[in-house]
Amino acid sequence: MNRSAEWMSWTETLTRRFYKGSESRRTPDSPGDVEYGERSRLVAIVRWFLLAVLALYGALAGSTYLFSRYGFFISSEQIVLLITTIISVIVYNSAYHFCFASICRYHYCKHLQIILDIIAVTVLIHCSGGASSWFWPIYMIVTLEAAYLLDRQRDVWLIGAAGGLLYSALLFAEHAGIIGSVMMPFVDPALGHDLHFLFLMTVWVMITNAVTAIIANFLMAVIRRETILVRENEERLLGFIDNANDLIHCNTVDGKILYLNRAMQRAVACSQEELDNKGFNGLIVDDSRDHYNRELQKILAGSRVDAFEVTFKGREGEEICVEGNLTCTLHEGSPAILWGIWRDISEKKLSQARLYKLAHNDNLTGLPNRILFRDRFRQAMAFASRQKKTVALLFLDLDRFKVINDSLGHPVGDRLLQSVAKTLLASVREVDTVARFGGDEFTVVLGDLERASDVELVAQKILNSLHKPFKIDSHELFALGSICDFSRPFRHLFFTTIPPGPAL
Repeated sequence: MNRSAEWMSWTETLTRRFYKGSESRRTPDSPGDVEYGERSRLVAIVRWFLLAVLALYGALAGSTYLFSRYGFFISSEQIVLLITTIISVIVYNSAYHFCFASICRYHYCKHLQIILDIIAVTVLIHCSGGASSWFWPIYMIVTLEAAYLLDRQRDVWLIGAAGGLLYSALLFAEHAGIIGSVMMPFVDPALGHDLHFLFLMTVWVMITNAVTAIIANFLMAVIRRETILVRENEERLLGFIDNANDLIHCNTVDGKILYLNRAMQRAVACSQEELDNKGFNGLIVDDSRDHYNRELQKILAGSRVDAFEVTFKGREGEEICVEGNLTCTLHEGSPAILWGIWRDISEKKLSQARLYKLAHNDNLTGLPNRILFRDRFRQAMAFASRQKKTVALLFLDLDRFKVINDSLGHPVGDRLLQSVAKTLLASVREVDTVARFGGDEFTVVLGDLERASDVELVAQKILNSLHKPFKIDSHELFALGSICDFSRPFRHLFFTTIPPGPAL
């Protein structure tokens, strides 16, 4: 499996978890767990469907009996019992469907709805003929419901046994005349008083319930075991992601943040309210946001995008430069979730900047060195050629500098060179370049000049600025120097400073 396939596998594994915003990590054995509430709600939905099927079948059967030679044979008391039972089922099923979050806080709420179902099924069996009723297989549906709702197999067995006992009690009560029997057409009335037939029906219902409980328990055990393994894998994966040093996030396409790992939380240091208000785009600095949005649109369009750089806002307002990529997972064919993994390259960027400066700038004065000077000079020449302007190249050499180094020491000489560099920078424009060639030699590139005569004015300005003494510790030093103009071939103009006092 290649790296992109691995990336998609773990993002798709966790996308289902974060898409609905469900981040609860409570154990499934906790009373009132959200998972159990969801199970009860699903069972309530299935129960609505089953009620609708039974109602349609009852309407069909009643209408056919009404217009047949048998007529409508159910008594008014049995109709009242049947209607009361149906209304009761509708009431408690509505409660489990719409108020499951509140109901599922109670420990035996799942057992209660199954017992209510068994009672309702028993009443339906009584109203449809008792021992000759065709509705007894609904006990098996209730057993399946118990296997789905209850984790302990013993509870499923007890529910199945309760169904068998209620059915046996119903047949005994009808046989003994405790409750009246409903005589069904097409059925011999003597069957309700035949002990052999009643015994066989009771045993058959118990056997089918027991077999259903065994199969349902086995299948649900396998399903739950696999679900637990998937959940454990997700927890391990999420734990790995949460403790990773890389910055990892999950958000919707419109920027709503669903998850930040610990490294990302430490980096941005925003409260949940701030994250909700800002969205993911609010974590990106303004200069980097357009680039991020362009890459995002490519990804949403299905294009493959290589790693790119983004800059986040840090907790203290600092900029965190990161490099990484995004992946988009789909929900029902449409982009739904974005996963991003980024590596902090701020130190790398600073190191690159330091290396670049070391390679292109003078260590002592910070001015451009020979390498950067050549590049700046080429740029100035190219710009002047396009704009039809003049470029001047001045070479400045400090006189008697060796005397200062030998008499006062190199530290004083170095500080004098630094002061001279600052003076030269202050004497020219920002578009001009001042570079140190080495030792006591400096060069100045004057670009964008209107006239060649402007060179002498700038050179004189530089020399005048060097007339002022430099205060280095307790010494008052003068930088004696001369300037050569290389802006015109075969013509060098020499200007030499003549300070009003000694150099030392």
